[in-house]
Amino acid sequence: MIAIEINGEIKTFDTIPTEWKRTIGYNYSDAETIYKDGFRQVVEPFLDVNKQKGNIYFDVVNDCFTYEILEKEIVVATIIEPTEIEILRWKVEDLESTIQTLLNK
Repeated sequence: MIAIEINGEIKTFDTIPTEWKRTIGYNYSDAETIYKDGFRQVVEPFLDVNKQKGNIYFDVVNDCFTYEILEKEIVVATIIEPTEIEILRWKVEDLESTIQTLLNK
């Protein structure tokens, strides 16, 4: 993947575009022209299970585009045990439903 920054916005491409700056067959241009025009490789960071990709940015030191590495948000579910009153209410509702079914027969 390659990318270029245009007016402060980074645009990514799977491959070098076939048309660029009114040039058809741009993908056949020499590497120096493509580099001078501002295209750079996109380096995908290694992510472990606790990480995720953030926004793409230009890495000046390595002269490439890459992504921020962010911590994944971990959602912890809380299990709430029913109270005795809730359990009794469910039993009463089940009993009422059974009685209603028997009366309708």
